[in-house]
Amino acid sequence: MRYLERRPDSNRRSSAWEAGFAYFEQYVEAHGDASVPIKAISEMLGHSDITTTLRVYAHVLPTAHEQAANAWDRMLKAERPKERAMPSRPQPRFPEPNTQTYWEDVKAGKLTYQQCADCNEVVFTPRLQCTSCGSANLVFKESSGAGEVYTYSVVRQNRNPVFADLGAYILAWIDLDEGFRMLSNVVGVDDLTTGVHPGQRVQVEFEEQDSGDFPIPVFRPV
Repeated sequence: MRYLERRPDSNRRSSAWEAGFAYFEQYVEAHGDASVPIKAISEMLGHSDITTTLRVYAHVLPTAHEQAANAWDRMLKAERPKERAMPSRPQPRFPEPNTQTYWEDVKAGKLTYQQCADCNEVVFTPRLQCTSCGSANLVFKESSGAGEVYTYSVVRQNRNPVFADLGAYILAWIDLDEGFRMLSNVVGVDDLTTGVHPGQRVQVEFEEQDSGDFPIPVFRPV
């Protein structure tokens, strides 16, 4: 295959050579787009070094920027479980006076929040005293679980080993219709970069876990 290392003069170019070169152009373009190392492509073509490959096929090889963009696209569009983003999340530990009632409600399939009986302030996350007036007279109420995305971020790598199985995921602040905001995940999105946006309507669902009694409230676009 070394005769392909340089193009022949146009007056000596044969149709067979043209066909062969076109075939290898397609080969290099396909493998280069798949982020195969240029050295491996060079060896598969029978070139003595990568400079020959770069000189002859530079017009079909992706740039470093294009390779990086293609790699992100492949990762974000990779097939992921649609029903459960991560079925092995950490479980709450008790006794825990602030949130135990909340988690018992979650276990029963209810998303709850608190409201102060003295000043009517809506309170979340659960706690022992009102964040507005300091009263301990807080009442748990059930939310409809409907709300909208306030803002979000696509987390591509989490350094905490507990969340290693989650892969790329959407972390979002959700504004619930009852007037409180909570941090959660948006699930059921095929393209993480375009499938969610601020103001998007979502509905809570409870993600069952492989171990432990408590599901995790997550949100799905509606």
